[in-house]
Amino acid sequence: MVERSSISLRDANYYVVAPGDSLYSIAWRFDTQAKLLAEYNEIDSPYLIQPGWRLSLRSKNTRLSDKKHNNKVKKSTRKPDTEGRDSPKTVVQRYTGAWRWPVEAVVTRPFGSGNKGIDYVLARGQTIHAAAKGMVVYTGPGLGGYRNLVIVKHDASYLSAYGINTDYLVAEGDAVGPDKGIARVVSSVNNGGKFHFEVRREGKPVNPHQLVSSR
Repeated sequence: MVERSSISLRDANYYVVAPGDSLYSIAWRFDTQAKLLAEYNEIDSPYLIQPGWRLSLRSKNTRLSDKKHNNKVKKSTRKPDTEGRDSPKTVVQRYTGAWRWPVEAVVTRPFGSGNKGIDYVLARGQTIHAAAKGMVVYTGPGLGGYRNLVIVKHDASYLSAYGINTDYLVAEGDAVGPDKGIARVVSSVNNGGKFHFEVRREGKPVNPHQLVSSR
């Protein structure tokens, strides 16, 4: 079991839901898909979860094989209540549009060598845009040293994420595109200009250069 302060652990079996979590943010943390977490934990659409729930991060079949070497675990089969955090109900169709860079800025760390995305340093007043058309499925506390995180769903396979140290300009359920500002840098001091951009396909990191044409 891992708490929110821990970052993706490959051998983790369970995660305790913290206030502000959504199924999308948990899936992002553990390099998987929200629909798989919903399946593992028998959570119906629209993926409503509650703080304190212990969610399985692995399939039942995988956990059964682990029982030969570990103590028995009990799978939570609780259904959502009428209160809690709700993922947007809008269905995003398969994305066929163009991808663009979310910013024009200095790259401080490229994709690869342990980095799942691209890191930038931004100037005061600079706006971060969605890299492609989609819908915001998560806004809230960030990961890996970033104060906030915005996740955009583009289709059934692709998500993009934006780690920022400033306030975001969108809400869950908003339709966004390359012309839509997700966040704006208010101050570049105290790491306010740091920005992390990721793209994932079916829960796994993808080099954005494979999708975005050259500048």
